[in-house]
Amino acid sequence: MLSTSSKVMIGVVGVAVVGFLYWVLAPFVVNKTMHEVSPLTPTSQGNIPVLPFDTAVVPSLLSEGEFASREHETSGVAQVINDTVGEVLRLENLDSLNGPDLKVYLATDETATDFIDLGALKANRGDTNYSIPAGTDLTKYNKVLIWCRAFEVLFGAAELTPANR
Repeated sequence: MLSTSSKVMIGVVGVAVVGFLYWVLAPFVVNKTMHEVSPLTPTSQGNIPVLPFDTAVVPSLLSEGEFASREHETSGVAQVINDTVGEVLRLENLDSLNGPDLKVYLATDETATDFIDLGALKANRGDTNYSIPAGTDLTKYNKVLIWCRAFEVLFGAAELTPANR
């Protein structure tokens, strides 16, 4: 016969195991889709077309690259856009497997040894925007990684190359 403290301990361990398994496995079957507006897309107010934030600065495409699959099937395009508020990384038409603790990195290579963390992946499908810190050297940090921080796994990568102007 188990003591009350043993039963409590088994219950606590059981809840912890179930919670961990849910955290690891649920993202693989749950997709999140998001469609944020591109800074390159004019918006409108009434019948008058205007640029986002209605400023004199015209957003422009600086660089882009296509995602290639690594550990998991990943496709889409990464773009760096000079926006009215600074530089923005846009993931467009992204389609990747979801996973736990996914991050968006600008990196020098695909091993994530030297990178800038742009934050959590907002959605594994669709179009999303991420602010790039001012002063980021995009000739050095020219790779975009979808990185699982928890398991140190690269889902997909895109190498940024200057846009044709």
